[in-house]
Amino acid sequence: MLMETALSEVNQCSLHLACDGEEAIQYLLKKDAGLTGRPDLILLDLNLPRVHGHEVLRIIKSDDDLKTIPVVILTSSRAQSDITGAYRSGANSYLEKPADLEATYDLARTIHHYWLDLSLLPA
Repeated sequence: MLMETALSEVNQCSLHLACDGEEAIQYLLKKDAGLTGRPDLILLDLNLPRVHGHEVLRIIKSDDDLKTIPVVILTSSRAQSDITGAYRSGANSYLEKPADLEATYDLARTIHHYWLDLSLLPA
């Protein structure tokens, strides 16, 4: 929730928040009537209820329409197995969630600047 607040305040991004992995999959596979376009970037927590983030990532990267969307893992896990597994499954970046509000705002600015201002992304 801190990152959602930081991104919306710092960068005025249009955000969609999924409450669990199943909702994220439904949204991305356009089974959610509220989907109005392709995301430019996906921030994915690994510790999701119902469907784990590793499975969500696997589904994203195995779908021809979704696999070119950059996926940034943003999670509290520092487990080497999670890091290695995420990159093996196609994650574009792996970041640890910041511990405080100021660091969260700094990371939100950095993510937005790198992925949405500097990087050239597929249409």
